[in-house]
Amino acid sequence: MTRLNALILICVAAVFVPATVRADLVTLNPAPTVEDDVVRLGDVFVGTGDKADMAVGYAPALGRRAVFDAVWLTKVARSQGLDWRARSRFDRVIVTRASQILDLRTVSAQISDALREIGVPRLHDVEYDNRALQIHLPARVLPTVAIQDLRYDPVSGRFSTVIAAPADAPTTRTPIAGRIHEVAEVPVAIRRIGKDEVIGPRDLGYERRRVDRLGRDTLLDAESIVGMSPRRGLLPDRPIRVGDILRPVVVAKGSIVTMTLRTPTMLLSARARAIEDGGQDEVIRVTNIASQKTIEVRVTGPDQVVVEPIAFLAARGE
Repeated sequence: MTRLNALILICVAAVFVPATVRADLVTLNPAPTVEDDVVRLGDVFVGTGDKADMAVGYAPALGRRAVFDAVWLTKVARSQGLDWRARSRFDRVIVTRASQILDLRTVSAQISDALREIGVPRLHDVEYDNRALQIHLPARVLPTVAIQDLRYDPVSGRFSTVIAAPADAPTTRTPIAGRIHEVAEVPVAIRRIGKDEVIGPRDLGYERRRVDRLGRDTLLDAESIVGMSPRRGLLPDRPIRVGDILRPVVVAKGSIVTMTLRTPTMLLSARARAIEDGGQDEVIRVTNIASQKTIEVRVTGPDQVVVEPIAFLAARGE
């Protein structure tokens, strides 16, 4: 057979071969993922040749799945001339629509920035009504968002907004609502501090706490805590109240102190016994050991107290 005759036979065979794709070449793609809004023949069948781009159905919503059963697959195969038959009624294809997910962690920073621009306190926490919110976007777009229709009621603390995504050409608009809680940075102990210890700057750190959950006597600055001692001990990571601390005891109850009276014309000193504990610069009562009179004095140091002239005159009955 000459090369010309062989070529003629190939051409004749091509004319009379049915327009189908051989069954041994066509198989199911059981779990395809699609990015478009339609399902194509090549998504569900492997080996469809130049028919692969033929749209045969609608794709599920972004991030969702759709099941195409054996009946549907058989109809599509026949209509498109595929020589394929289902092996059983359980044959199926599960199509997943590709997406990228935006959740509250992704958009919360932009929401907070937008809230600050309309007067919400700089330090705040946002409590969302729907914490499980998810926004699905097409797989091949930039995951940007725009904050739209933002409203805030300062009396109730409620807010609402719409998240449009992507920002430049939104394909979805999702309503979001919640409540704003003002927060404050409060000093807390970073370790357990005992009753007899003096609190230093390195013993404290700051934590953010909701203002509505803080007591009115909560201390908000470290300066009012440093140099003090716990009344009963401090636990770590807890806000510190006024009643939790006191000045370190410089003069102990029952101790003997040196009592000094200074005036422009004289300097007197005497021994006294402390009736109560006293911290630096606190006023306490002592008993003069010689006269057994009780007088108020101011603590100036360890076992050192001074008598104010007015208190001295009162003790003398003048």
